[in-house]
Amino acid sequence: LRPVAKSADYDSGIRATTQRGPHLLRALGIHNQTGFDEKEINVTKAILYTLMPPGSVLKIPDSLWNSPFWGSALVGCALRGVRVLVIAPSFANAPARSFGSMVRARELLWRLVTVSTLLEPDIARAGGLLKVGLFSSKLEVTNIAGKLNAVHSTFEKHEWLKSLFGFDPGVYAEPSPAILAALQELARQPANDFEFESDHVPKLHLKVNYFASSEAWRVMTRPEWAELAKVFWLQRIAQAGSRGTVNGRFDPRPETVSEIGDDMLQDWSTRLAPRDRERVVFYTIMGSQNQNARSMVTDGEDALVVSNWLPVTPYLDLIDLVGQSRWVESTDELEALLPVQSTLRRWLAHWAKMAF
Repeated sequence: LRPVAKSADYDSGIRATTQRGPHLLRALGIHNQTGFDEKEINVTKAILYTLMPPGSVLKIPDSLWNSPFWGSALVGCALRGVRVLVIAPSFANAPARSFGSMVRARELLWRLVTVSTLLEPDIARAGGLLKVGLFSSKLEVTNIAGKLNAVHSTFEKHEWLKSLFGFDPGVYAEPSPAILAALQELARQPANDFEFESDHVPKLHLKVNYFASSEAWRVMTRPEWAELAKVFWLQRIAQAGSRGTVNGRFDPRPETVSEIGDDMLQDWSTRLAPRDRERVVFYTIMGSQNQNARSMVTDGEDALVVSNWLPVTPYLDLIDLVGQSRWVESTDELEALLPVQSTLRRWLAHWAKMAF
């Protein structure tokens, strides 16, 4: 595992690899070393949190939210005009329910909800947004129909979500006959008895940071999203329908995943004015690091940063989480989903904060 010098043809090999595919791929592996060693993930996230321009959109689902550093950075983003969506699990949907993690998550999210209320005029004046969503769902992982309904109902409930995403009205239309037929076929399959659905309560274990500049986010208003959404949901239905062949194994893998929206994205990009095209920024960070103090300071972590067009794909997946989340407007709503712990547990959680 020791570092070695790159081969003489390394650069030419990279160029040849990228030219073989239809798109230029940009990905970077970054790491946090254990203890007080190099922390590349921290630096990367801090750069993007503090330098994404006004009008950008950040969506950050994570299973552990308790770092005041990341919380403060995101408040600063909102005050600069960035639109920020924080998604954390409710107590019932948390994969790690240790009291320390839950105590500190509730406190950080309580502060974010409070700040979003108290500073709402200042945030709105800058064109920003700060919203906290609690992933609170009883839908099974493969219940595609339920997820589709949840997305529709959540967007109908919150006008600010419709305004933020700016979808064409066709996106909100009733499911197409193709989707309805696929859902009926899926419903005819035997009941799920796979390990990842054994307790019938989904857990939010995803750790993603999604970034899009204002110019990049405008692609969401294209009318083609109605058709792309249909393709996306049909693929998810196909994946759920083939779960019996993939559970616990890697081969055979159902060929249900394809790149969505390539032609639309290329057409949209070519039509942009050169100055706007230069300001199109997409980034997605996926990896092991949580939004907690321990992942930031002591743990070894790894992540993959993807840029260019590929990060548009996670955007579609994250719509699912947005729809299954309760977007809290008050601390009372928050505490109903993340109950207050005892005084002793709160004291222990603060005393050993780096352990959670």
